[in-house]
Amino acid sequence: MKDEQRDAVKALEIFSDICQKHNIDYYLLAGSCLGGVRHKGMIPWDDDIDVGVPNEQYDKLNKVISEELPEPYVWRNDSDNYPRFYGKIVKDHIACVDIFRLVKFPDNCVKRTIIWLLRKLLFRAVNIKFAQSNCIFTKHYITNPISTIVGKLLSYHRMNSIMRKTEAFSEKHAGEYRINLYSVYSMKKEILPQKWLDTKSTITFEGREYPTVADPHAYLTHLYGDYMTPPPESERSIKRHPERFL
Repeated sequence: MKDEQRDAVKALEIFSDICQKHNIDYYLLAGSCLGGVRHKGMIPWDDDIDVGVPNEQYDKLNKVISEELPEPYVWRNDSDNYPRFYGKIVKDHIACVDIFRLVKFPDNCVKRTIIWLLRKLLFRAVNIKFAQSNCIFTKHYITNPISTIVGKLLSYHRMNSIMRKTEAFSEKHAGEYRINLYSVYSMKKEILPQKWLDTKSTITFEGREYPTVADPHAYLTHLYGDYMTPPPESERSIKRHPERFL
C-alpha cells in the first residue's frame, strides 16, 4: 500500500479500539465497505476510509477521541478552524478517516426535502468559504451564488449551529430511516433503513474484522449498483482532499 493508505488503515485501527473501549457504535460505509467486500481492504485507488456513527453518540465520540487519539494523528471536528459538519482523523494535514453522522430521518417527504436542501445549501457555503480562505477556486464554487452569499454572511460557527439544530429537528420527526447527512452522494442513495443498522455484520479489512451494516450486499447495491465490477482504469485515481491545503 501507499503511505497514505497505511496511515489511514492505522488510524482506523486506533479509532476502532477507542470505540470498543467506550461502547460507541460505528459502521464501515461507502467505499470502505465496498473495499472490504471486493478487495478485503483499501480500494487500490482510494486513500481514506469512511465510517458512520449514530448521531446521538457523536458528542461522546468527539470528547473521548480528542482525549485518546495518539500523535501524530489529529482529530478535526466542526470549528472555525476546521469547516466541516463532521469529523476527520488527520495526519500531516491529510485526511485518513472520515467519520460521518448517521442522523435519524423523517418518513415525510416534505420534511426530508427541506432538511436535505438546507444541508446542501450550507454544505456548499462552507466549501466555498473554505476554498476562498485557502486560495482554491473552481467553476463549481463560482456557479453557486446563493451559497456564496450565505458563506459570506455567516460564520462557520453559525452554519454549524444551524446544522446541529437541523439534525435535532430531523431526529424529532424521525421515522424508520437514517441518513448519512454529509456524504457526497444523493439523498436517495444515502437513506438507510434503520433495520440495516439495528444489527451489524462484519467484513475483513486489511486483515482485521470491522463492523458494517447488517446487509452489505443490499447496501452496496443500493449505493453503487453492480458494485463487484471495478470502474474503468481511466476512472481509478487517488482523491485529493482539501485538507492538504491547510
